[in-house]
Amino acid sequence: MTQTGGGAGNVTLIDTQALTTNGASTIGTGGFSLTDTAAGGIAATAAINAAGGTLSLIDTVANAPITVGGALTGTTIALTTVGSGAISGASAITGTVAVQFTSRPV
Repeated sequence: MTQTGGGAGNVTLIDTQALTTNGASTIGTGGFSLTDTAAGGIAATAAINAAGGTLSLIDTVANAPITVGGALTGTTIALTTVGSGAISGASAITGTVAVQFTSRPV
């Protein structure tokens, strides 16, 4: 997955397969949202820059992980898992307003 956009429009993706890699993505001020419905979770391997908007990575399957392998940048970064889904990684996560990590109950 690679997304490139500008301006105030937003990018919303709903994915039914585990996301195992992505290309570097730059999105305009409208923000970026990826909702994953696969048990394998999300592995963001390259940078995603929401350029002044909200960046959300949401996994809706119980215990599916989110792994951050590329820098995430935006005004607000929201990473959400369900149950004991882990959020991990060694790359920078920069929210100029907020960074939120949420694990919802199953």
